[in-house]
Amino acid sequence: MAGAVIRAKSESKPSIRLVFRSCRSALERALGAEADLIERANALSDLRDSLEDLWQYNELREEQFGRFIVLVQGLLLDVDDLPRENIEAISQVIEKASNRETLTEPDLKEFIRILLKAGCHVFRELL
Repeated sequence: MAGAVIRAKSESKPSIRLVFRSCRSALERALGAEADLIERANALSDLRDSLEDLWQYNELREEQFGRFIVLVQGLLLDVDDLPRENIEAISQVIEKASNRETLTEPDLKEFIRILLKAGCHVFRELL
């Protein structure tokens, strides 16, 4: 059983990279469409879809991976008035997460610091 999980993890790496690439692409589009609110909303909707796709790999990854996805999804609950600084911070943490083989507790704390510094309401879903 453990061998099957390890094999599934290694086989999922290219797919996870593709989904992270999709997340980064959606964020680039959102940042580039600052004046076009419809395109910006569509790009952020695509980001939400990509995060849902990432969730499929939650069972194969460490607990922090799932917590990271939930954290970012919580920031996208209301995208109509999401400031550019928030989108830039989300982009930064998506980029950092995509470059790590494993997410750790210190990684999550770093991501939260980045998001808080940009004014993101990271604990909104707890209210």
